[in-house]
Amino acid sequence: DAAAATMVKGSGKLFDTVYNAFGEMVAAPTYDPADLAGKWGNQTRPDGTLIPFSPDFRLTAADYFFQSFCGAWYEQANKYGAGIGFADDIWLAAEEWAIGRMFPAKDADANATMGLAAIAVDIATGTAYTVPALGQTGYEKMMPINSGHEDYVVIVTSGYNHNQEPSPLKVYVGMKDRLPDGSMINYDTANDRDSFLARNGLLFGKLYGMAVSTDTAASLVAEPN
Repeated sequence: DAAAATMVKGSGKLFDTVYNAFGEMVAAPTYDPADLAGKWGNQTRPDGTLIPFSPDFRLTAADYFFQSFCGAWYEQANKYGAGIGFADDIWLAAEEWAIGRMFPAKDADANATMGLAAIAVDIATGTAYTVPALGQTGYEKMMPINSGHEDYVVIVTSGYNHNQEPSPLKVYVGMKDRLPDGSMINYDTANDRDSFLARNGLLFGKLYGMAVSTDTAASLVAEPN
């Protein structure tokens, strides 16, 4: 019968440092395409070009716009046994929803950007890392499951598909201790960002989609599309 406020034991900011899709610690925004630190993915083309928001949506009290982090999920290290699952305590979240209305060319501008970030927060250091291997598509939820293997992590993702329905079920399978090209990482020379993502199977991996045949779909729904 007590107020919900009595359940709160503490509060604060989960992270104070952010890395973008280029692997750079985010700095003040710049229109120089070569300065990859001065960029955030939902407003940046893959070549580093920053796309300004329309005048009505331009920020006045912040450098960047995080689009509605959703699907928050806390995953403990070694959740499924010694060496199985993440190596660190991680908070997963993802930007969601379309933000085309914020740009001069609407969806054309938004679809030209690198998209909405899937992030993994290193709780111990208060650092949020964009995880390119997870895709940049606007997830509603990212939920790790037991891979049953020390070398792999598995994450089930659900979310959006540019308003095309139905959106397929997607599963991420990542290999630990690997660089983005699949080769083994050297932790003695790797930077903090690559080291964190690699030891948690988030630097190298693939997204798999599930599809069924029309005949199978016909046994599941009245009108297969």
